[in-house]
Amino acid sequence: MLNDLGKRARLASRGLARLTTTQKNAALHHLADALIADQKAILTANLSDIESAKAAGLSTAMIDRLMLNEARLADIAHNVRLVADLPDPVGEIFEESTQPNGLHIRKQRVPLGVIGVIYEARPNVTVDVASIALKSGNAVILRGGSETLNSNRAMIATLQKSLAESDVPADAIQFIDSPDRALVLELLHLKDYVDMIIPRGGAGLHKFCSENSHIPVITGGIGICHLFVDDTADQDAALKIIHNAKTQRPSVCNALDTILVHQSIAKEFLPKVVEHLAPSGVTFRAEPKAASTLQPSIRVSPQAKRTSTPNGSRSSLASKSWIISMKRLTTLPPTAPPTLTESSPALTPTPNASSPKWTLPQSTSTPAPALPMARNSAWARKLPSPRNACTHAGPWH
Repeated sequence: MLNDLGKRARLASRGLARLTTTQKNAALHHLADALIADQKAILTANLSDIESAKAAGLSTAMIDRLMLNEARLADIAHNVRLVADLPDPVGEIFEESTQPNGLHIRKQRVPLGVIGVIYEARPNVTVDVASIALKSGNAVILRGGSETLNSNRAMIATLQKSLAESDVPADAIQFIDSPDRALVLELLHLKDYVDMIIPRGGAGLHKFCSENSHIPVITGGIGICHLFVDDTADQDAALKIIHNAKTQRPSVCNALDTILVHQSIAKEFLPKVVEHLAPSGVTFRAEPKAASTLQPSIRVSPQAKRTSTPNGSRSSLASKSWIISMKRLTTLPPTAPPTLTESSPALTPTPNASSPKWTLPQSTSTPAPALPMARNSAWARKLPSPRNACTHAGPWH
């Protein structure tokens, strides 16, 4: 099955590499228009996924991640237009020199070719990845989460129809139209046609891809989302940032998880955080030093016991989505990301016992190495961020 997808993607990648910036941008704007034109079919398919998710007993936070509506679809289309507005990375010269013998050497960006992307239950990722791949001149093979299979089918149909109506090869976007996990392994072994694998999901997915791929894999670090408030920070601005980062959409993987506060302002600032976030339904977990700062001065508002999110959907505050952790620090560690090694047990989410675990027979072949994201590349920073994709610790499907 995947050999055919790989062949078609490889042929399409050769045509993509020759497209001009004008052709690619026109195709992206047409794609954005097509998403809006087909929104009825896309939202109907998404509703089917939502109903299946509810019947399967998925959490409110997970269902929110799956859900599309007119506003969210409009945002997805808008993001496609933003990608069209980005500078074209293809052909960019980012380093050059002339040797003593007169030989001129330069580094120039070229498309990778075919990228395989494996991702979780987020339908917006389907369009995000497809648009970025198109802008960078790459064909893509997508394997989305099983919970969004109907949504992805509808969006892929729109994307491929849109490409067929433009100058872009329609086979530039390929989709694995099956929830069979054996096909993930088959994709990881498709070295004759795929040049790079990018997993977007939790630690289990990253580990599985790194250990079993015959193709280079781009992975990112796993961690929770921290925000450090220094003693020199504008506290009013910090409170606005914290509120937005936590409450705008708490179900997404890059919502704020942990606040780290300089100890010299902890007694003053941490009570403000509680007062600012509690009315929005956020609950708090504090390591002992931070808790001792809070206890004498403030109690969490009873409003934090709410059972619905600001948009009206049901949500349990026991869910990690609505919990924020706090820790008091002397200073921010200069060389390593901050960690919660002194945290109370409440700061560590309980693993989901039902989360799937990947098992595989021993292979005699040598897996390809996992490659770190090239953070010094201006274009790499515009790729789907592994950091954002990995902060969610829940299961992937």
